[in-house]
Amino acid sequence: MTSANYTRTEGQAETFQKMRCSMDATSAVQGQLFYLITINTIVSVVAFLGNALILFALRKDCSLHPPSKLLLRCLTTTDLLVGLIAEPSNIAYLISLLLGEWHLCRFSSAISFIMGYMLGTVSLLTVTAVSVDRLLALLLGLRYRQVVALIVCYLPFGIVTSLFNNHLSSFNVLIWDLSVILVYLNSALNPFLYCWKISEIKQAVKMTVRDALCC
Repeated sequence: MTSANYTRTEGQAETFQKMRCSMDATSAVQGQLFYLITINTIVSVVAFLGNALILFALRKDCSLHPPSKLLLRCLTTTDLLVGLIAEPSNIAYLISLLLGEWHLCRFSSAISFIMGYMLGTVSLLTVTAVSVDRLLALLLGLRYRQVVALIVCYLPFGIVTSLFNNHLSSFNVLIWDLSVILVYLNSALNPFLYCWKISEIKQAVKMTVRDALCC
């Protein structure tokens, strides 16, 4: 039974990837690909630089409790990897669609799909751990807005995936790609959320930027 379910799931995933890399499913969105690539590139750069800055700032901050600091480091590292690996692979997928490079399309689509799910799952689990950490007063203000931001970014992707998983058309591919951007956007927004709600991180970021500019 388990083997049959795994085989069916694997077959659905393979069919899904083939549909995303077919001329029939993407011909009508060629005009939007440039804009999708541009948006994804901006989100990728912001996610990488923003989370790298937060990691450097966390090294200098000594006021946060060690458990909170560890959770924030895990979440920030995950978001950094989204900007470094998952998002660029999605950009490569979109570029391959634009150029009609179907072998590259299938490869980059698979990498983007796998890394997106892996890093997204880790990010959600870490955010859950941060939210459960109610004993730390510093995170009480962050908890509500962070959970809301994750719902806004992840819910459209879940809905679109459920509706369009096996019925991809040109329009559905465009909607699916836009929902993926929302998921990755969460990783780019988190550094701003930390600076907004956690004064210790905000001060550490200011010091990090000041030291970098002085050098």
